[in-house]
Amino acid sequence: MKIPNFFRFQCWPPRNFIIISLIIQISVVLMIIFNEYFSYIPFVRESIVIIYLMFIPGYLILRCLELKNINNTLSFLLSVGISLSYCIICGYLLNTFGPLFSINNPMSVTNVLAVILSLSIILSIFCYLKEKGKNYPLIYIEIGDRIVLKIILISILPFLTILGTYLMNNYEINILLIIVLILIGIIPLLISLNILPIEILGLTIFISSISLIYHTSLISDFLWGWDIHYEYYISNNVLSNQFWNSTETYGLNSLLLIAALAPTYSLLTGIDLVWIYKIVFPFFFSLVPLALYYLFRYIFKNEYLAALSPFCFMFYYGFFKTMPDKQLVSEFFFILILIIILTSQLHKIKWKLLLLIFTEKFSNIFFFR
Repeated sequence: MKIPNFFRFQCWPPRNFIIISLIIQISVVLMIIFNEYFSYIPFVRESIVIIYLMFIPGYLILRCLELKNINNTLSFLLSVGISLSYCIICGYLLNTFGPLFSINNPMSVTNVLAVILSLSIILSIFCYLKEKGKNYPLIYIEIGDRIVLKIILISILPFLTILGTYLMNNYEINILLIIVLILIGIIPLLISLNILPIEILGLTIFISSISLIYHTSLISDFLWGWDIHYEYYISNNVLSNQFWNSTETYGLNSLLLIAALAPTYSLLTGIDLVWIYKIVFPFFFSLVPLALYYLFRYIFKNEYLAALSPFCFMFYYGFFKTMPDKQLVSEFFFILILIIILTSQLHKIKWKLLLLIFTEKFSNIFFFR
């Protein structure tokens, strides 16, 4: 069985890459307009916008930087990390320079959408002009029939987690969540016995990670934790005022992850800010074990030892005891920095540029005023 390699989307033939990128970008605009002025179609706008914000800007920039000789895991991780930085920078530029052009409500749906999409369209045009006339074959992933069955079985875990949290929230039944935790606990045993093939170790780690996080973050319809309530206050202020007031001396106000990223996702997806913190931010943090797996593969030179190592991090109660906030999301940037330093050739300007972006974002989130 062969399927197109979506993890290395930046390596697709120019025509396919540009067409799909533009289709997704146009779909974002159409779904927001349709949702705002006509009717609401459940989950369609949210899904399309989240796919766009999480991946497309990152893959466009990877394509512009010609970073094609990287494997599936690193390509996926870099696309998410770059897309995160892209949204944060767009929010910052909009709030900083918008008032200079008499834009008094920069953090509105129209303005945020216009800036983010216009820049990504410019990147798409640049990619088209740069590679006009070039053509090369589409990259595929070959999956054996036995592996497909194992992928399906493992991929059920997040859905069982969501169903388990629903039963817990509405009927106070936690049996399904306990079963999910037992199944996740068995996964390291399956890895150590070589039952799981090497090809799906990364997917297994990511699914275990996101299932563990969602089994706590999706409990209750409200935010719970510590600093996350202060972060919600800042993000909600930005949404209410449609402007980020950078002159406020409140410490958390200086964090663009809170003041720009969370409001951007809420505005464009139409998802309530509470659920951005309960669904989207946990997704970012769930990528940390996958990034650790990639890093440990380089350090240990052993696939199965590298695959077992992230579970030590995931099974520590601090990994899932609270809802992911500023420091936890910053760990994703931190691991990307380590990956670039330890596994990349830093004499190339493209890697230095990525290192600069991730270092700046990590310091902005973690060492706030």
